[in-house]
Amino acid sequence: MVDVVITGHGGREGGSSTGTYVVPKGVTIYFFTKDHTVMYSGASDKIMDYLCAKHTYRRRVQAAAVEVKKEYDVIPNYICYGTNDFRDPSGVYEVGRSRSKGPIRSIPNNTQKTLSEIVGGAKTGLIGSNIYWLCCRAAPDNSNNIDDSMDIATGKFRGFKIGAVEQASHTGLTPSQVKQLGNWR
Repeated sequence: MVDVVITGHGGREGGSSTGTYVVPKGVTIYFFTKDHTVMYSGASDKIMDYLCAKHTYRRRVQAAAVEVKKEYDVIPNYICYGTNDFRDPSGVYEVGRSRSKGPIRSIPNNTQKTLSEIVGGAKTGLIGSNIYWLCCRAAPDNSNNIDDSMDIATGKFRGFKIGAVEQASHTGLTPSQVKQLGNWR
């Protein structure tokens, strides 16, 4: 199995309408934004540049992950939406292979693939040991906050900054405050 980068628009349906996904044995998924947040394309382009090159910066990129999920963790079955909005076509790219060669699996404009369809599982075969999710993790009608973690303070990572910021939602509450109240709207 090769390590892969998944890029495109991303998110998940409200609640668990596309279900959950159990990370298969031997697979690690790296997320660069928190759940319910969007990611700047400039940050994802920079990470992709570091991974889709002959000499990659895997360890530094892995250290920059906001969240890491390992085998048997249960996560939302995120969706990658194909788009022509970004620098590179949406799809699955092989780590260590030039992005200019294109994706090894395309996700064409106006189509979508769930994480389970892309990565697979015990019954469908696997693509990748290390999966780098360079898509948003937004959810509709919730606190979709812009994740500034790649653009503001705590540490610097080859041209973009690492850290975590909790922005207020349109209700004026941060995600952790809404969690404490027990109601996502």
